[in-house]
Amino acid sequence: MIKAEKIGKFRPLLSDKEFFIVSIRNSLYKFFLTNKKFEKLGTYYTGSFLDIISSIPLFVRLLRVGFHQLIKVNNKLIGIVKGGIVIFDQESHQFNITYKIIRGSRPLRICQTPDGDMFWGEYFNNPDRDEVNIYGSVDGYNWKVVYTFKADEIRHIHGLFYDQYRDIIWVLTGDKDHECGLWTTNDKFENLSLVYGGTQSARAVTLIPFRDYIIVPTDTPLEKNYIQKINLSGKFSNEKLEEVSGSVFNSYFDGNIALISTIYEKSEVNNKKVVELWGSYQNSPWKMIASFQPDFFSKISLRLFRYPEVKFQEDSFDRNFVLCYGISIRGLNNCTFKLKKADIIDQISNNG
Repeated sequence: MIKAEKIGKFRPLLSDKEFFIVSIRNSLYKFFLTNKKFEKLGTYYTGSFLDIISSIPLFVRLLRVGFHQLIKVNNKLIGIVKGGIVIFDQESHQFNITYKIIRGSRPLRICQTPDGDMFWGEYFNNPDRDEVNIYGSVDGYNWKVVYTFKADEIRHIHGLFYDQYRDIIWVLTGDKDHECGLWTTNDKFENLSLVYGGTQSARAVTLIPFRDYIIVPTDTPLEKNYIQKINLSGKFSNEKLEEVSGSVFNSYFDGNIALISTIYEKSEVNNKKVVELWGSYQNSPWKMIASFQPDFFSKISLRLFRYPEVKFQEDSFDRNFVLCYGISIRGLNNCTFKLKKADIIDQISNNG
């Protein structure tokens, strides 16, 4: 299995040619890999008790304090934090909230298109199956509803993803069979079409677009989970490629190497206490290339101390490694680590 090279106790959020922007609790820094030095950018202050307890690692973990995503649009840094969407003020070096989340604690991700548009979907418990909204913005300051799912249509939105091959946005919804779907829009949500749905095999949190198909790893505690290949060129088909240990929350693709990671989410069907990393190189068959164990606190309570998972840092620059971040992983909780691409390729090719 591949060796993880630990770098430090911080979370990578955004890549640049010379550095990565990383977070330590509610503060952001430039982190230079060459000399491993930090340069502080700014801090998000909540104005609440969270600012006080954010120095205590266990409370940070319990309350999900910190940045969960960061994107750069028109030289502006826009992030997701617990309770809202924030934007960086270069004069005060602080993050100011531009949208306060009313339902749920935060969206799972913001989708960014090449022309600078931003979209995110509501993710909240929704026991009464109320309407669910998708919000959009062109500047990060002003957000408006661009689409609404009707009551009883879905439970919530798992994520929005831009597809560069088709110039569309994918919308992933869950959770019951009739609520699960892979939807697309090519006109900024003037219209939204269901491509595949009505089954747990359409329940997903992430996907990887390819030229003629998409890779859709499933996210269900009710059935076995699979890496799926959904063909979009010619006759529609859904092919199960590999069975994996649990739900998949995260994926990575650099044009050659594709990766997914499972989480440990205890259920009657998926009961392996492990986080698996699977990889494919240049459309090769998928292979498990690494596995990680849950840490002590996650074994006490998965819901309180977070599901064990490995996140991948998106990176548009040609580097010889993939930057990863561990959550509730033994020895790697709240740690950034890297996997060498040569080792990944060797492992996939059975040479490692």
